[in-house]
Amino acid sequence: WNLLKQAQKYSVNVFPNVWEKLKQADAIFPIQGEEIYYLHERFYSDNFGLATEDVSNMDLQLV
Repeated sequence: WNLLKQAQKYSVNVFPNVWEKLKQADAIFPIQGEEIYYLHERFYSDNFGLATEDVSNMDLQLV
């Protein structure tokens, strides 16, 4: 539980429609069968955060 507490600052809530888009895009993965998921790095941008589409190429274009 200590690790979960430490990871809390990196967690976000998402609306159900966003959750479905992330699932359909294979962007989220469960951690050891818990109700905790991690986001594939392609769906996160340092410039604007969580995305429902692959933003890995977009970040390169913004530089």
